[in-house]
Amino acid sequence: MSASPVPSPGPRSGPDRSGRPRPFPARIERPWLAVAVTIVVVLVLPFAVLAGQAVSTGSGVNPLSSSQALLHQSAGEGVLLVVFAVIVTVFGGWRRVLAESASARPWWAVAALVAYVVVAVLTFLAPVRSGAAGYLGALVVAVIAVAVVEELVFRGILVSGLRRATPEWAVWLVSTAVFALMHLLNQGEAAGGLYQVVTTFVLGSACYLARRVTGALWGAVLLHALSNGSLGFRGHAAVGVPPLLVVAATAVIVVAAVMGMVVALRRAPQDRVHTSGRATPR
Repeated sequence: MSASPVPSPGPRSGPDRSGRPRPFPARIERPWLAVAVTIVVVLVLPFAVLAGQAVSTGSGVNPLSSSQALLHQSAGEGVLLVVFAVIVTVFGGWRRVLAESASARPWWAVAALVAYVVVAVLTFLAPVRSGAAGYLGALVVAVIAVAVVEELVFRGILVSGLRRATPEWAVWLVSTAVFALMHLLNQGEAAGGLYQVVTTFVLGSACYLARRVTGALWGAVLLHALSNGSLGFRGHAAVGVPPLLVVAATAVIVVAAVMGMVVALRRAPQDRVHTSGRATPR
């Protein structure tokens, strides 16, 4: 009497062989296929939405220019948030998208991030112009929406997916570069676009550091929101923001960006995986 054939297991989204949660997309077993799916998801949807926004609002329109532009951007980000939440739920991997082991906590990295938070908070203490309440309310909504969606995509989905098959330095470089290049669609002129790419690359690297230091996506979201919020706030301060604060904010975030690169080169997260699916030893 022959034994009944054992059915092959279907896609799994539970823990891997090391007992740790599987990275996004958790239901895809092959590492390079998982990376390919991740890149397609991250590239196609944001570019499609940004292209649509550029057509509807006009190419080169600065989202910080008015409360209407801010709210328009917030609506687009809300649609993206729902779409990406559905995608992560379908493919699996929420735990590794949102969190990781906080294995990179050198004092100098923590100090740089804390310094930036302090400088940003001091910026918001400047008096504002009369009649700016409506704009500032729209600014709060927009910076939170943008930070949540973009960090979910680039420091969440993309970082988690790339870790399936690439070294940590490549995870840092690709996720940060794609984040920067995506913002080219927001610029109508080449010179302005180049400046935007450089500054966004710096912000992306600093946000990567924030995720590594805090061990959670919320660290990157907070840093991103403070950066965008301070930019919008400066234009509505009654007497302007002290130049020393602007210089300090720029210097600190550049230092944090360099530290993000150093952390990516020096140490990988304790819970990342090799292509075999095993955890990477420290």
